[in-house]
Amino acid sequence: MPGQVLGRTSKSGIARLTVNTQKGATSLPITVKTKDALLTNQRQAVEHMTALPYRTAQHSMNYLHISVQAAELQIGDSLPIKIHFMSSPGVPDEVKHLTYLVMSKGQLVRAERYERQKGQSLVTLSLTVTKDMVPSFRIVSYYHVGTEVVSHSVWVDVKDTCLGKLKVTSGKQTHANKPMGPFRMAITGDPGANVGLVAVDKHVYTLNSENRLTQSKIWDIVEKHDISCTAGSGADSMGVFYDAGLAFESNAGGTKPRTEPNCPTQTKARRRRSRTLTNLENSPAGNYTALGGQCCMSGLAEIETEPETRHPGVRTRALRLQRSKDDDQYLDSEDIISRVQFPETWLWEMLTLPQCPSNDRECESVSTEMLRFRRESMTNTEVTAISLSSTHGICVSDPFEIKVMKDFFISLKLPYSAVRNEQVEIKAVLHNYLDTEIKVRVELMETEQVCSSANRKGKSRLKEVYVDAKTSHAVPFVIVPMAIGQYPIEVKAAIYGSDITDGIRKQLRVVAEGIKIQQKPRTFVLDPSKHGGVQTLRIDGLKLESQVPGSPADTYVSLIGDLPSQTIPAAIGGSALGSLIAQPTGDGEVNMITMTGPVIATHYLDRTLHWDQVGIDRRTQAIKFIKEGYSQQLKFRKADGSYGTQPRMKASTWLTAYVAKVFHMMLELISMEENVVCSAIKWLVLSTQEPGGAFKENAPVSCAHLTGGAQGEDVDATMAAFVLIAMQESRHICIVSLSTLAESMRMATKFLSERIKTLTNPYAVAIAAYALANEGQHQLEILNRFSSDKTHWPVQDDHHSTLEATGYALMALVKAKEFDQAGRVVKWLTEQEFPDGGYGSTQANVIVLQSVVMYVMELPNLSAIDLNVMLDLGGRRSVRWAFNRANANVARSAHIRNDQSVTVTAKGTGKGILSLVTVYNALPEGKTDCKDFELDVKLQKEPKVTDVNALETYTLTIDMRYLSPDRDATMSILDVTMLTGFIADKGDLNKVSHKQSDRVVFRIHKTNRVGLLQPAAVTVYEYNSLENRCVKFYHPEKEDGALNRICHEDVCRCAEENCSYQKDPNLDREAIVCQAGITYVYKAKVVHANVSASIDRFTFQVEDIFKEGSDVGVKGKQRSIVSHPHCREALDLKPGKSYLIMGPSEDIVMRQDRLLYMLGGGTWIEYWPTEVECRQSAYRDTCLGITSSTSALDFGCLT
Repeated sequence: MPGQVLGRTSKSGIARLTVNTQKGATSLPITVKTKDALLTNQRQAVEHMTALPYRTAQHSMNYLHISVQAAELQIGDSLPIKIHFMSSPGVPDEVKHLTYLVMSKGQLVRAERYERQKGQSLVTLSLTVTKDMVPSFRIVSYYHVGTEVVSHSVWVDVKDTCLGKLKVTSGKQTHANKPMGPFRMAITGDPGANVGLVAVDKHVYTLNSENRLTQSKIWDIVEKHDISCTAGSGADSMGVFYDAGLAFESNAGGTKPRTEPNCPTQTKARRRRSRTLTNLENSPAGNYTALGGQCCMSGLAEIETEPETRHPGVRTRALRLQRSKDDDQYLDSEDIISRVQFPETWLWEMLTLPQCPSNDRECESVSTEMLRFRRESMTNTEVTAISLSSTHGICVSDPFEIKVMKDFFISLKLPYSAVRNEQVEIKAVLHNYLDTEIKVRVELMETEQVCSSANRKGKSRLKEVYVDAKTSHAVPFVIVPMAIGQYPIEVKAAIYGSDITDGIRKQLRVVAEGIKIQQKPRTFVLDPSKHGGVQTLRIDGLKLESQVPGSPADTYVSLIGDLPSQTIPAAIGGSALGSLIAQPTGDGEVNMITMTGPVIATHYLDRTLHWDQVGIDRRTQAIKFIKEGYSQQLKFRKADGSYGTQPRMKASTWLTAYVAKVFHMMLELISMEENVVCSAIKWLVLSTQEPGGAFKENAPVSCAHLTGGAQGEDVDATMAAFVLIAMQESRHICIVSLSTLAESMRMATKFLSERIKTLTNPYAVAIAAYALANEGQHQLEILNRFSSDKTHWPVQDDHHSTLEATGYALMALVKAKEFDQAGRVVKWLTEQEFPDGGYGSTQANVIVLQSVVMYVMELPNLSAIDLNVMLDLGGRRSVRWAFNRANANVARSAHIRNDQSVTVTAKGTGKGILSLVTVYNALPEGKTDCKDFELDVKLQKEPKVTDVNALETYTLTIDMRYLSPDRDATMSILDVTMLTGFIADKGDLNKVSHKQSDRVVFRIHKTNRVGLLQPAAVTVYEYNSLENRCVKFYHPEKEDGALNRICHEDVCRCAEENCSYQKDPNLDREAIVCQAGITYVYKAKVVHANVSASIDRFTFQVEDIFKEGSDVGVKGKQRSIVSHPHCREALDLKPGKSYLIMGPSEDIVMRQDRLLYMLGGGTWIEYWPTEVECRQSAYRDTCLGITSSTSALDFGCLT
């Protein structure tokens, strides 16, 4: 063996190593492993390859070797090339000359012939690197001896630079680097080039630098399309040309033909691109541990990411604030202007560089200067310029850094979002870059709907601390957001005896507790012509079950005209695009499932011209996914053109037919050979068709979503029809090359024409009817026999198969020109769409969308549309929409309350479809109906904190199991919501097992203190069965109802005032009882209490009724009260005690088969003393007051 060889990489990431080989070796296994001192042996990167020796023709022992020493070159460098000859005895004198070629980016850059001197075994050449050779080039050299060609090639890297020039530099000096201060930039580039500028906050790249656009990434894309294959040479003389992307032909033979422009395997080299990624292990911070590394990353010398690091040993002293003459030494907070603009990206400008001046027409570059203003973020910003030139192509500049700096400033640390009523600790981090210790007064400003120390208007809202020179100090505040929405959190600070101050204001996003629910759309067809020219429709508002009290419930009303084409933009547009245009992944079956979405979406959006409704940019993304899916699927293609679930598994008839069907759609979308489709059809004809015309299945697929309804009864007819349809769709491209195709289709048609008469499965009848209709044989009588209302073809206990069967039936009707019945079928299909987009399964998506668009494209002489629609929203101003042929497919939408009734009036001609979708937050249940999955979620606290920024570390373990006995799961998706104030361990996420699919384990780190923390949800569902979800919740505290409070007494008191009316001593009990909004007044006894970390539930029995609301006949019955845990101490409800309870009708909600009372700020709950207690002086006033108030309802209120 050659033994171990050590080397060190250059800045570009390339290491040059010399390996000694053994004479006569048939292979050379090579293992390359990094040796990073900061990484354990298990975490070192390892790569393997096997090098094979060059094979000479007929063992002639004639060789040619090119030697290049430079690792990376630049434009203008001179590259010495050494070419070594080695020939068998007597041959050298026959070699008169050699030829060398230089290739780059698939083009021939240079071709030269060198006359070899007699006896010369080494030729030295010099090659000047030009811009045409960027980003890399290949040298190919060869000579011939008789009929033998001897060749060699070598790949050479060139530094990634622009072909032209582009540079951003600092212009004329301006003021200091203060927030909102001016700065000048000079842009130098190619004359006449168009330049785009963007500024990006550097902390964005600190978190994720993968998406940073660089010139290297542009060359990476270019090199992906390079026609050369390997970094080295080929296996033999012809292999050298083949791998270089060249064709060689002579009377003695040549290279084998290439069927693809790119290499069959991704072994080619750009072999240093990881240098563009930021890796902590390779950064200076990697040389430190724990706090030292944190401070290093924080960058106290030049702030980049607003750290909240405190240097070890920093001396800080919190002082009790006293109103004294010291106040005069601080600048008043009203005079401190807060920073509010913190954009991650800005500038976004375009400019055109001037042409060369008249006195220098041949100039290489020109410059222009611009004045702009910094933003208020206390971080550095990088400006990147991108130019497009007609002479030098695209160029990305090196980043230009804009510094923003103050001697003293605040960084405010807020969670991404907070849940209403949670107690959240926020941190104001004070950064002192002065050379002296400072005394600072910090003030949290008051914000409506946010309880904090600022609400008390007292001394506690101010904090005074000392901060040592060149250090940072975090000042914590506890807040309780009381309402949903965006709320400003503002902190100001002033230095004692100085005019140096800072203020910062950021928005805190407050969301509702519970889990977001989206109801299935309510769909209505508007067709005034069938209602005498005017159609009126009243749609009642919804009474939602289990809605979180005080949370928003939004109903979105949308209307689109031209009913037939509505399905496409509605199913694929908006949020539904996310479910159809997705990243392909998985084995031969799952990859086809996930690739079908973008294929079917792109194919038919191109046909119906609806991209404007879903976003033009989505087409580029869809094409990208299609290409990736295509490349992935070819891995499962066998030599005969068939496909299996895995490369070594038997080929599947159904899968191969399905691939042919989908690939045929892709022919007009991406570059691919027709033979890929036709070879699959050929295999189906020659290997699967039986003498009677049917087709046999060699290896049934396991994914039910791929076969759709093609299961159960009459599977022979279903298989024959499905394969025949794939052949019919590919007939026009394969009929010439496949002479047996016509006869095969004739046999399958004959088989189906007889078999359809005896079929009993509606799905089999529908698909067979469409296959026969393509051959001009219409079987409408048999088809309609399986549909009672002629609008859909129901398959028992299988809605997805019903959709698919109806789609096939629709296409059969369209082929028969039965457009009246087809229109009714389309109407039914448009009403079945799933809330998350699409139709719930892969086959249903494909067939339904294909059938509806076929109907739209074939429908003759579409009637004109002149539709006027008015939405009467009660007290609000009416909404009016007008549709005509030009805008019929442009959707209109409105937003209403969920309980709001709508009266719709449609006039004119034409059709439209009205949809209402309601979205709301529902209360979490301890158990959910997990029909298809078994889900178990465990959260365990770790004894050691493993993140330098974390307060605590937990391990989240999720176990799941698919339950259906009828079929295997397709692609399951696990959606994990993070708890407020927690982050996931990115390292663990990268190491989540791809082999153990039923268990996911990773750590989560607590970075913010949160009291009354709400549970977070873990959801598992199938990609194509979005409605069958399983949801479980997790929480770090025990579910024993113990409250984890972190707020101070005044902050908690502020939050508790929203629990009930009785906490306000200024309110008159009798006045509240007589208010019009109070619809129920009870005396009720608490029977049972069930408290938890997420919600408190109390069971009470109504003892007496003084005012009966919507809950009729409730006396003597038990009801449930639900409240937030933060109200527990304020309410102090105890089993066995009686209370006066009154509130508005909004408190009462229907939850499945029972009524719930939701307590909020509008509810009055007060302890009702017993008869014995009422005789005691302590309770006498309360008893008299309650009696007086309730009596007012009997005798009439004074108001």
